[in-house]
Amino acid sequence: MGFNNFQAMQQQQQAQQYQKQQQAQMMQEMQFKEALDMYNFVVRESFVQCVKDMNSQNLTKEEETCVKKYSEKLYKYGQRVGLSFQENFQEMMGAQQK
Repeated sequence: MGFNNFQAMQQQQQAQQYQKQQQAQMMQEMQFKEALDMYNFVVRESFVQCVKDMNSQNLTKEEETCVKKYSEKLYKYGQRVGLSFQENFQEMMGAQQK
């Protein structure tokens, strides 16, 4: 019986390790998708909000300044969201380990 208990415990630990690996991979995939979504959003929104003149290949100084400010603002927002997401994930992982 002792050997069977040891095997059962070992299998349970392996299953838990596999689950942790799957969750970490899922988290990485979600973060990657979120980064791509944020990039696409920043590009689209900064174009819509800032580009006013379609007659030139180059941005005007005003458009360029607008794009930089808008991008910085959205980047900072994305950082805050990412930190919040990471904190929630850590709490979720801690709750599962209990």
